[in-house]
Amino acid sequence: MFLGLLMAIPLTVTSCRQVTLPVVTSTEDCHPIEREVVYIRCSYGIPSLTGGINDLIEERARDAAEYSDAGEAASEAESCPDGVSSETPYSAEATCRAPFQTGDVISVPCGRSWQIGNHPYGEDFAINIKVAGSAFREIKLRDLLVSEAAEARLWKLVRADLRKQLEDPYHATPNWTPDELEAKKLRAANESYTSISLSRAGLVISYDHIFGGPAVMDSTIPYRRLRGILSPSLIRRDANY
Repeated sequence: MFLGLLMAIPLTVTSCRQVTLPVVTSTEDCHPIEREVVYIRCSYGIPSLTGGINDLIEERARDAAEYSDAGEAASEAESCPDGVSSETPYSAEATCRAPFQTGDVISVPCGRSWQIGNHPYGEDFAINIKVAGSAFREIKLRDLLVSEAAEARLWKLVRADLRKQLEDPYHATPNWTPDELEAKKLRAANESYTSISLSRAGLVISYDHIFGGPAVMDSTIPYRRLRGILSPSLIRRDANY
């Protein structure tokens, strides 16, 4: 009976607040690195679900920034025979933004960035969670789709969208075609993405700066084009865009 009541409780995401962990300075090859983690804690309706999901998000964010507690960072510094470099610290940061819920799936869009000297880098990642009553598990792209054939259709849409984005800077060039490198990237679009997530706008597939140039690049396929591809329970009722 109690399990039945749990199963009947609709999944809700409420009371969200930002958590910023203290900046910790660790070392790598005796050079200081300032590491920071920011994420969003929410209530998911059931205490055990709330605790478990929030702990998972914090864990993934910490891992992305290679964030360690102050005591661990101090012990790293003690292993430097000549002391820690006094040069400007490198930086590493991971940020997880507000979760998005549709059906029984929660998507948490995240990103990590790091700077070594004058060279900034970054990429998106995401945490996708399927909830069943008071239990949850992480899922992958295939878990969101209705079939293998649907996945092939999805990648056809993604490649067309990415091609258009690559083409836009050359819109004045008649009969533009991708060069060999761009064509290779498009062919590998289903292998080189860094994250997938669901948002109000649709399914978001992100790529790092190596794929898209100096900035992180993503492809957002709207829900109206995902009918027959995305699991029907994930198509929002208000998804007329």
